[in-house]
Amino acid sequence: MIQRERLIQCILGFFPLINEKIFKDIKYKNSLHQMRLIGMLEHNNGKPMKYFCEKLMIPKSNLTKVANRLIEEELIERKTDEKDRRIINLYITKKGKEELAKHKQVMKENIRIKLEKLSNEDIQRLISDFEEIELILNKL
Repeated sequence: MIQRERLIQCILGFFPLINEKIFKDIKYKNSLHQMRLIGMLEHNNGKPMKYFCEKLMIPKSNLTKVANRLIEEELIERKTDEKDRRIINLYITKKGKEELAKHKQVMKENIRIKLEKLSNEDIQRLISDFEEIELILNKL
């Protein structure tokens, strides 16, 4: 039981550490919620707004504001469901895909610069550890 509690502490501390050490200096053209929504749409295109509310853990009113800003910028679009007009589905646009690709490139370059501080041994260890974590987490 003590090991599981320690693991929980490690997991809860990991994400803020990654954010602080790797993503803190990245300047977003759009808000973090907007970028997360566009990123989710890349793999979940055409899902209802309710789906994204649950995944982003934000109320529908907040998601509506986020989506409206992205719609104004023509990065996403909203369409009513063909089977049930009460359901509103979100779709990423071509412009949204292009913007997301640019954002990913900026993130990769920022991470690349930060990783230059590490030795080859540290890089290899991180690769190995991340691969092991992925294998274990896929069991959940």
